[in-house]
Amino acid sequence: MAEFNAMDTAAFKGVWVFCEQREGEIQSISYQLLSEGRKLANDLGVELCGVVMGSELNEDYVKALGGYGADRVYNIDSPLLKDYTTDGYAKALCDLIMDKKPEIMLIGATNLGRDLGPRCAARLHTGLCADCTHLDVDMPIYKDFLRGASTLPEAKIDGMATAKVMGKDHDVSRDLKMTRPAFGGNLMATIICPRFRPSMATVRPGVMKKNAFDEAKANGTWGIEYTTCQKCGYHNWTRKGNVYVCDTCGNETTTVVSAKGVKGYVGSGAIAPVANKAAAPETRYANAKQAQAAADAREAAYAAAVAAFQKQIAANEAAYLAAIAK
Repeated sequence: MAEFNAMDTAAFKGVWVFCEQREGEIQSISYQLLSEGRKLANDLGVELCGVVMGSELNEDYVKALGGYGADRVYNIDSPLLKDYTTDGYAKALCDLIMDKKPEIMLIGATNLGRDLGPRCAARLHTGLCADCTHLDVDMPIYKDFLRGASTLPEAKIDGMATAKVMGKDHDVSRDLKMTRPAFGGNLMATIICPRFRPSMATVRPGVMKKNAFDEAKANGTWGIEYTTCQKCGYHNWTRKGNVYVCDTCGNETTTVVSAKGVKGYVGSGAIAPVANKAAAPETRYANAKQAQAAADAREAAYAAAVAAFQKQIAANEAAYLAAIAK
């Protein structure tokens, strides 16, 4: 995995939406956030990606995310992610963010999202604005919003272009402007995250308008990437040339394959289109002792992966503290 530095804002690009699923069904907040994310991605001129986690999700549900605006979907498929766990989902999402580096990450302010979002923000050493009611990137659009929603003088709104950050003028034209109620709803505050990426925001269900479903796009050829290692069951990959190397077990493959295969994103060059592959054969054990030994081995591999991740977090934190100490 490439070195991650949340302060290297120029290295981050793209708008991501965490698409929540429960019992295999995508929740409506995901479609609302994709619709809002589509607007932000268009303003920035970047790709909109959805991230969904689960186990053997119905591919039609995943493809439907494209109908609400996603250009690409990262489907992290693993039995370990069938049901939500804080550590499992946080690790999977943080690993993917550290690898791909999106500049904006939107999460629904559901019970799940309120748990997942802050934990990921802390691990990534970035900022998160909770319970947003309005999101903008484009300054003219944001100024139009202020004219209708605030009592600021017209001259002050027209003069907005920079913000003071660390004593210096900072151009906010590419920053996500996250507006949320403050002081018991008596004040609307707009917050930016100018020094760190990704800018993270949670949005309550029902706040953002869901766009009309685009069936043609949902049924077209677009990006679905499955990122589960068939050898160890984990999902962390580093691409080295035309070879993918599993960060957990070192397994190498020319394609990142799940039971349903990988669908290449046409024209992106991100991954080569490949044919679907059959699922790996089911493992059967001769007796309970063998089954228990295999379970112990998986548990040891998981413990090793967690220890490695914690070591990486400690290193990132040390680098962060050293950077802000300068």
